[in-house]
Amino acid sequence: MRVIGLRRTIMINVGLSSNFAHLEAALDHAGCRLRDIDMVVLSHEHLDHVGAAWHFGKHTIVAAHRLAANKIMLRDDFAMLRKMFNEPNVAFDVDLWLEEGNLINLGNFRLEVMYTPAHTSACINLLNRTRGCCLRQIP
Repeated sequence: MRVIGLRRTIMINVGLSSNFAHLEAALDHAGCRLRDIDMVVLSHEHLDHVGAAWHFGKHTIVAAHRLAANKIMLRDDFAMLRKMFNEPNVAFDVDLWLEEGNLINLGNFRLEVMYTPAHTSACINLLNRTRGCCLRQIP
């Protein structure tokens, strides 16, 4: 999901690395280049949500809840479900470790990080209190 603000464009979850060409084509179709994405927010640590993060490069901030960030940075293959997918084992950094209540300012609105452990112990959703909508993780 791509969310466009006045100051920042974010993408919530990026899918598997093996599907990256499809993601890039979809973004291109929507008139968005990779360098237009300022931040990738990962809802949890499973590889089918985070696997393509390394494709975004150093110009994009990668953010995740601190528990997910820790599992990703430690390359915890069990937690990331790496054996379920035939994916390259490429390390990437989580630049911003999120906590409950953190705000992501997009310029014209803010998204509040909600810690919502369920599908994993590290799940987050993003809430826009002004507009009354929640961008939630999808297992």
